[in-house]
Amino acid sequence: MVGLGNYQEEYHNSRHNVGFLVLDKLRFQISPNKDWQKNSHTGCLEVRGKDFLLAKPQTFMNLSGQVVKKLVNFYKLDINNLLLVHDDLDLKFGEIKINKNQGPAGHHGVESVVEALKTKNFWRVRVGIGRPEKIKGEGREADFVLEKFSQEEKKHLGEIVNETAGLLSLAIEKEAGEIRGKRVVISNQ
Repeated sequence: MVGLGNYQEEYHNSRHNVGFLVLDKLRFQISPNKDWQKNSHTGCLEVRGKDFLLAKPQTFMNLSGQVVKKLVNFYKLDINNLLLVHDDLDLKFGEIKINKNQGPAGHHGVESVVEALKTKNFWRVRVGIGRPEKIKGEGREADFVLEKFSQEEKKHLGEIVNETAGLLSLAIEKEAGEIRGKRVVISNQ
């Protein structure tokens, strides 16, 4: 599982880093005694277990594909087992959607991964951050995703991150098809 985000500290609690937040929580849930380790071969912070690999690319979001490709090549990963966790403007805040084989829909990190791997046939866990009316059509999406969560969003963020990490933990333990929840939509289209 790869969480997408921006590695710099200033973006730590931004909407664009929800993939990192989810993987941090997941690491704590499934492997609390393991810390993130830098892998100089892949350019990721990683936590490895018997049946899983968690990775956070240490690059800017728009360059994620280069690092994910290194990760896939280094570990000889089957693309069908690759799962990206990332923010999504097109989903309501807190909505979680799991799908496979879909285009990036304007997400530059996912776009970078698709270009680097020459395929879109991998799993994605999209965590909704919403698209406020004020940014529609104004090209302010980049500013919005790089902003910190609002006070109102922070009230619910922990629950959303916990729920998403819990679903991913279940996916590691069982079959991905068993990941279901109130706000979760699973789609192969």
